[in-house]
Amino acid sequence: MTLVELAVVFVLLGLLAAVAVPRYLDLQAQAQKAQRQEVLRHLRSAYAIHVAQHRSPPTWNALKALMGNPTPLRLSSSCPSGTTVAYWDGNGNALCNAGERLAYLYADEACTLFLIAVSQTTVTVPIRCLRAHPDTLN
Repeated sequence: MTLVELAVVFVLLGLLAAVAVPRYLDLQAQAQKAQRQEVLRHLRSAYAIHVAQHRSPPTWNALKALMGNPTPLRLSSSCPSGTTVAYWDGNGNALCNAGERLAYLYADEACTLFLIAVSQTTVTVPIRCLRAHPDTLN
């Protein structure tokens, strides 16, 4: 193989990498968003099932139990501060990061009073309103 042929191979490999890497990263972001949207659909379905069966809104623990208690499904009252957000901890760091949020949880039917979380796993107030977070919708 001559030096010119080798240079052509390297140029072609460089072009291929320049096109393929951004495309791969974009596909990865789209897959993560699709996963969050699917979890949100399950969250909404579990909410509706609980209300239909018990004629009352569920607590966080009841909602998670209906979904099979998935470990990555978490609750945060500081993401951002002053809100209560359900999020999918896809990277397992137990922190609510931008892009992981699924839904805001409220203690009133008008969706104005955020749910107060005693801890990440314990919420004693029923969830009266569940509204999708823009991270999942956009």
